[in-house]
Amino acid sequence: MALALNHAYAAKQVAKIVSESLLEFTTPIARKVARLYVVSDILYNSAAPKPHAWQYRDAFHPYLDLIFTHFRQVMHTLPGRIKAHAFRRQISQVLEVWDQWLVYPPMLLQQLREKLQ
Repeated sequence: MALALNHAYAAKQVAKIVSESLLEFTTPIARKVARLYVVSDILYNSAAPKPHAWQYRDAFHPYLDLIFTHFRQVMHTLPGRIKAHAFRRQISQVLEVWDQWLVYPPMLLQQLREKLQ
């Protein structure tokens, strides 16, 4: 996390790299979830009193639609409803936390939730 905050001046590049890594179909599910947690940690810490840290919220915003559309596609490829449900639950919990942290407007978070349906 310190690496991301110390390089917040490059928030757009960091967001691009992390987001693209989330969009790889060959990435195992556990790793996708872990990477989403990295995004969540970065967004949480974007409120830190560090120069440019706030830019991460804007930097990740353009990728969210793609990421959550991708998650929906991944869910449909999982073998079995139990695995798909567990994956959806993990992703939904992140959205709930973002809602509590006021990371993004509630309307955007609702749109992302709908992508998981």
